[in-house]
Amino acid sequence: MDKYTEENHTMFPEIDYEQLKLQLSGDPDLLLYHTGRYSRQLKAELKDAVEGMTDRINRAYATLPQGEKERKQRDAMLQSVLRQKRAEMDREFQKRVLQLIILTFN
Repeated sequence: MDKYTEENHTMFPEIDYEQLKLQLSGDPDLLLYHTGRYSRQLKAELKDAVEGMTDRINRAYATLPQGEKERKQRDAMLQSVLRQKRAEMDREFQKRVLQLIILTFN
């Protein structure tokens, strides 16, 4: 993210990310192109990371005991952790939305 904002400041020194409305003196198409290119690059990196992590998880999962009782216990534990993480992420998202609303109307 820092690299992206630094590159944007190099191309458009007047960019202020704290402003509610963006003010550009240059060509906004250049900014849109740069953002799209950067987004595609990050998506490709994320895809590679997810594939690598999925492979590692599957290999680790295969080394665990494979009995029916163990599998059910493991699945129940994973579902519990997943619900907890989703609830944490939802609380964080709601907190950020509230902060954005407060900033917008102040």
